[in-house]
Amino acid sequence: MLQKARLIVTTNYDGFIEKQFDNRIKVRIGNKGLFENTTDINELYKIHGSIDDPNSIVITASDYKNLKRTSAIVNAKILSKLTESPILFLGYSLTDENIRCLLKDLADNMPFSIEDAARRIGVVDYKKGQSKVSEVICDTFGVHYTQLSTDNYSEIYEKVAEIDQGVSPSEIAKYQAAFRKIIDIKGKKGELKNVLTSFVNLDKLPDELKKRNLVVAFGDNRYLYKYPSYADYVKSYFLEKDDMPLEIAIKFIINLSPQSALPISKYLLKLKNNGGITLTERDKNKINNRLRRFESLSSLNVSKPGNKYIDRLKKLDFTQPEKIFENNDLMHRLKIMYFIKHINDYSQKVIMNMIKYILINEDDNFIGETNCRKLFLAYSLKFEEKFDEI
Repeated sequence: MLQKARLIVTTNYDGFIEKQFDNRIKVRIGNKGLFENTTDINELYKIHGSIDDPNSIVITASDYKNLKRTSAIVNAKILSKLTESPILFLGYSLTDENIRCLLKDLADNMPFSIEDAARRIGVVDYKKGQSKVSEVICDTFGVHYTQLSTDNYSEIYEKVAEIDQGVSPSEIAKYQAAFRKIIDIKGKKGELKNVLTSFVNLDKLPDELKKRNLVVAFGDNRYLYKYPSYADYVKSYFLEKDDMPLEIAIKFIINLSPQSALPISKYLLKLKNNGGITLTERDKNKINNRLRRFESLSSLNVSKPGNKYIDRLKKLDFTQPEKIFENNDLMHRLKIMYFIKHINDYSQKVIMNMIKYILINEDDNFIGETNCRKLFLAYSLKFEEKFDEI
């Protein structure tokens, strides 16, 4: 479970956590560790000191009094981390002065809604004899958090261990220093060049490039792919490029609002035939909600163009999309709206030609407009394999 943490803050003095990492974690001792140069990845903050440095240990009343004066620094550190990752408190009682002080500081500065705050802050509360984990949203000092009550800590550990982060923080930290050294030394000298290339073997780079100092990007397996825009997604979907990795496409589908029209059948078919990708139940539910939202053409709720436009729209020849879009007598959105309303009157080839013309010739803003989105999904609903659920 600890391997999932970007940052660990502990009040323990012992070396238990370091041993779990085989000492491959950056340890920072006492408040002074909060001022050291940091990557905030794979780091352990021992704010009450360490047995490796006896003078750092906070144990006497005087020590705690001094610590109280500087606790705001620790709280600020944790508060800043809430913008990046959720925080889970383990081994603290809600009566503990440390956690009470922290929750008070969070309440004074929390920019999140109740739901967001509860998702970001978890407090594990030990309840003897309660093996089932109960979740309750609580409000202490004005800040909302999720209280997990149980004595079955192993279940919590197992759930956290199931989190799929891609590359773990410890793996990132292993190579990060080397990357920074390359950039600091070569980059400051102006010796780095950048080359945009596809996922080819580096041995096949031209000889002139092999002699240069290059910026190398490390991606997952054989590709590195930027997160797509809506236009990127539909162009890859319809223009037969097949250049979008399935993992990226599925992630885009999951992250897009289920109320937004989006063709997905092509990628669900690939997912069905590809045993290498496993979805969480949450991700499956998101996709299934989308499938239920858009079950048929009628679910698109396409508006009807005003009666004053109908006669002119009827005269348009939708088998020639270039002429449709060259004519500016009518707004393009009205033409697409009419086309969708009468989509059953046209062949698959005519509809696909219209879609391809839009994707190749129109700008990304137009491609992302509501009526274009509905046209793309209408094609999928009419001609592609139907999925009730995955």
